[in-house]
Amino acid sequence: MSKKIKVGVIGAGIMFANIGDYHPTDIHVVCAFDIDKRKVGKTLKEAIFSPPNCARVFYENVPNGVIVQKGLVLDGVSSYMKDQPEKYGFRISNADTVDIVQVLKDSKCDILINYLPVGSQDATEFYANCAIKADVAFINCIPVLTINNKIWETKFINAGLPYIGSDMKSQFGASILSQMLQELAFSRGMEVDYHQQLNVGGNTDFNNMMVQSRLKHKKVSKENVIRAQNEIRNIPVDDEALFAGPSTFIPYLKDNKIAYFNLHLRGFGDAPVTVDVKLSVHDS
Repeated sequence: MSKKIKVGVIGAGIMFANIGDYHPTDIHVVCAFDIDKRKVGKTLKEAIFSPPNCARVFYENVPNGVIVQKGLVLDGVSSYMKDQPEKYGFRISNADTVDIVQVLKDSKCDILINYLPVGSQDATEFYANCAIKADVAFINCIPVLTINNKIWETKFINAGLPYIGSDMKSQFGASILSQMLQELAFSRGMEVDYHQQLNVGGNTDFNNMMVQSRLKHKKVSKENVIRAQNEIRNIPVDDEALFAGPSTFIPYLKDNKIAYFNLHLRGFGDAPVTVDVKLSVHDS
């Protein structure tokens, strides 16, 4: 007889409600860090619903939880976000920065989750080091691809700690749809001459990404999803034949992300096929 696995049903959209006998209800937040004055010093519940957060609220009965403490800023906030209107940008708290390593130890934290703004390379590496010093696993949810190199891999292996990253895929978002469209074309014997994915949105993620210098790893992360399909087929990709990434910030959209896809295909006899698709999804 096969082993019975207990699976809890917690609503639509959870792909795996039970992983290794762990369930989402087993997650407990024991510490939290931010730099915005509207969040630092507040309970986790208050901080979650504080501006500039504009995500759709689908559950209000969040426990008060821990007090959010002041983290280290480094490159976590761009000058552009400081200059934005308060309802869109970040406002750095005057509170003292806490000792991250000590807080992780005192709270008996098992896993540190990094959700800094895109482009926060120095800050991400700082928190990864804190995790190692505190003997805590690390999940990197943003595209800072230096964390994936051999140097960092060795650091975590030597510390006997797991880490996962980088970046996050939406439940049903732009990257997976790009992948599906191109895979469909290949499966039908088509050639893909051009693949475009333009994303616009109105949350702080898109606002932060208006600074082009912060997008280097984001574009690599998104485009690698598409390139990988070509590479396994030994199909070269021209630099001008692929674009995937954020385009602009439109405050009216709030947390709604809209992605536009344009693919130029060739079929039998080089007959052209053009595919235009629009996806609208809640980004957070």
